[in-house]
Amino acid sequence: MIAMRPATEDDVAFLVATQFAPHARGFVLAATPEQVRAALDNPDRATFVVTEDGEPVGMVLLGSFADAPWLVEVRRIVVVRPGRGIGEHALRWVIAHAFEERNAHRISLEVVEANDRARRLYERCGFVHEGTQRDGYRDEDGQYADICTYGLLATDPHE
Repeated sequence: MIAMRPATEDDVAFLVATQFAPHARGFVLAATPEQVRAALDNPDRATFVVTEDGEPVGMVLLGSFADAPWLVEVRRIVVVRPGRGIGEHALRWVIAHAFEERNAHRISLEVVEANDRARRLYERCGFVHEGTQRDGYRDEDGQYADICTYGLLATDPHE
């Protein structure tokens, strides 16, 4: 069974390790343990651990803004076992959480254009491609890539 729970200090090592999954490299800038701890302490961030049968298998980092509580930003979704539906479950949970529990009007996210798997997932879940920023992402090797912006409104179809 796949479930979500708030991340704690005990999850820091796992949260850092998820970013080094081979399929995530090049698409996610790895955060340091200090950056992960800072996100856990930041009231404008919410970090969740995705579990399967109680075992951590992924993470979600959300952002919101005190001056715009109607907006939720998906800052990161990473699963350690791709292709098993875990990421889709986590994203659908994010959608329900944002619209039903946070009373958001809009969810936004950015994704590296070359990350076809993630883009297909976002579109399958109702997100709309709103534009592409040329060289809007710089990886750890200093290489630039285009980044796509996606949005989903509470009034958009999303099942």
